[in-house]
Amino acid sequence: MRLIGRTAALHIAFWQYDPWYRRAWFVWPQATAILLAAWLVGDRTTLPIGKWAKPADCTNPSNPGCAATKRVMLSWSDEAAKPTIANQTSVTVDRSALRSSAAADQPKLLAALGAYYRGEWAKAVDTLNPATAADPTVQFVKALALLIPGTTDQVRDAQTLLRSAAAAGQRQASVMLGRMLMVGWGTMAKDEQRGRELIEQGAAAGDPYAMRLAAIGYLDREFGSYDPVKAVDLTRKAAEAGEPVAMMQLAYLIRTGRGGLARDDAKVLDYLRRSAQAGYTDAQYTLARWTIERYENRETEDPSEGFKWYERAYQHGYSFPALVNLARAYRFALVAPWFDTKRSFALLELCAPYAFSFCHYWLAEEYRSGAGTAQDLVKAYAHYSVARRLGLEYAQNDLQQLDAVLLPNARTTATQLAETISAGLKTIPWVVSLQSPEADSAGPSPWATQASPPRPQPAAPAAPAQQPAAPAQQPAATADWPACKGDDVERAMAACTRLIASGIGGTELGTPHLYKAWNHYKKKQYKEAIDEDDLAIQLRGLLPNACNDRGVAYQALGKFQAAAHDFQDAAALGSVFALTNMGRLYETGRGVAKDYSEARRWYERAAEKGDADAMSYLGGMYHDGEGVPKDYAAARRWYEQAAALGERRGRCSAELRRSQALVRASRRAGRVVGHVQHRHNV
Repeated sequence: MRLIGRTAALHIAFWQYDPWYRRAWFVWPQATAILLAAWLVGDRTTLPIGKWAKPADCTNPSNPGCAATKRVMLSWSDEAAKPTIANQTSVTVDRSALRSSAAADQPKLLAALGAYYRGEWAKAVDTLNPATAADPTVQFVKALALLIPGTTDQVRDAQTLLRSAAAAGQRQASVMLGRMLMVGWGTMAKDEQRGRELIEQGAAAGDPYAMRLAAIGYLDREFGSYDPVKAVDLTRKAAEAGEPVAMMQLAYLIRTGRGGLARDDAKVLDYLRRSAQAGYTDAQYTLARWTIERYENRETEDPSEGFKWYERAYQHGYSFPALVNLARAYRFALVAPWFDTKRSFALLELCAPYAFSFCHYWLAEEYRSGAGTAQDLVKAYAHYSVARRLGLEYAQNDLQQLDAVLLPNARTTATQLAETISAGLKTIPWVVSLQSPEADSAGPSPWATQASPPRPQPAAPAAPAQQPAAPAQQPAATADWPACKGDDVERAMAACTRLIASGIGGTELGTPHLYKAWNHYKKKQYKEAIDEDDLAIQLRGLLPNACNDRGVAYQALGKFQAAAHDFQDAAALGSVFALTNMGRLYETGRGVAKDYSEARRWYERAAEKGDADAMSYLGGMYHDGEGVPKDYAAARRWYEQAAALGERRGRCSAELRRSQALVRASRRAGRVVGHVQHRHNV
């Protein structure tokens, strides 16, 4: 009764003095009644009662709640996955038709096709000008070369040539004319009925390109009706006839199970590989990206196929995305011969003269970290600026970070360099979406105008890192090396300073800068530590450790994005500690979006390399069910491994001591307290 009285008293008080309370007293009952009525009369089948605990449907790994089961998926170009008659721009010329031309014209046709596939359309037209003007095949190839640049006069001339060639019975010319009528190309009036007739006539005659177009007409209703079974049949026939784009389209149809096809991953990959081998750049890029992402996701240990297709796509298809992704693959691969920062940098230099934003961004990344080249923050700033001007918005974050590091004079120089680079940029060459053998008949790839970096060869295992030794001509400095790396902060600082002033150079000079930075960090002089780490990185002295340590100092200052950048670079250079530190950022959501699955991936990479702290963190993730199902047995195993490894190393960090206690206590272990790793493996 006392509780009821107090409640009534509060109600009366609020009613008298709080107008919002009085308003809510009338609103909430009405809102509740409306919601209840909607529930009673609405369709409740979408929320079945009694199935609230139903697990997420992870047949599609991108569905919410499926992060733990995520797998790398194939990416598809619109020409394969969202085909329309208008976007079917890739054409393979039937070389058997060349045999009907005069003997003197056949070499000209081959040379013109080579120029056409390399995007040299004016050269293709000039090559065919001396050929027989009335030859239907000459007219067809010349029309193709006139269509791509797309000026009004050229398109009109191309239409005239196609009509003449089609009237003379040139089958591919008829199909191309049908496609133009379907979409209303240039000044040509749209005539869907006539266009459909020409395409279907070509398909009935067995022309692969016509069968591909007809299949799309039935699949997306451009032919007036939806017939997926007929579309699948035509696509299969075109693929079996050797049509490269149809092979990739058939792979997509199998992947999605359209037209009654059974899903079969093996067949999907088979048709994709056949398409790539036949020269279709989009198929090469799709396979390469899928393979490399699976390698990075630890779903495969062999990335060789991905590197092969990226090479083909950039060398023969002139694909800028393939070139930049190939450079990134070499930079972030786990082991040699794939991990090759010098080749990564050399590849990015190939696209540096062009207006491609991602090329300049990743070139800036390499200059910033000193990966594959000497570190140069001025050039890094300049290329970030170019990438930003080309529309890459997130380059602005990197510019802001460098603004805090560069001196005013250096920023001025970098800005002027960015202006110079931007003024000289070339437009991106036409991407050859279909590379056939004809392209080799009339000269080398445009990429050959610059030296292409050599392909890597398997290398012998690297020798163990040796302790830096002072030069023989300076025996007095010998005693300073162990002191510089010792645990006595003040003595170490003095010894490192003497080493820096002793006249040594190169990476040996970078090493005392590294240890001096470490001791600044111990004294909580984080900005001074970053300055010394910068010098160590510029001199490439113990580069993986220097990048990791600078990230640790940035983290101490609360600059988590800068820390993440350095940890990623250090991990790519082989720092085990950076792998664990990166995992901690993902686990805590500092500097990166919180992602337990990504954190687990970084921890697992570090644990495989024997890092005890990563093992402890993994134990905690399995115990708490973060990114993985709760599994106390797995948590215990990871804790035991961490504790045992810590005992062998004689370490007594807080998390390892707790790991040992948890192993002794029970499976219901508490969470391990984490910290960043700031250690050196020398």
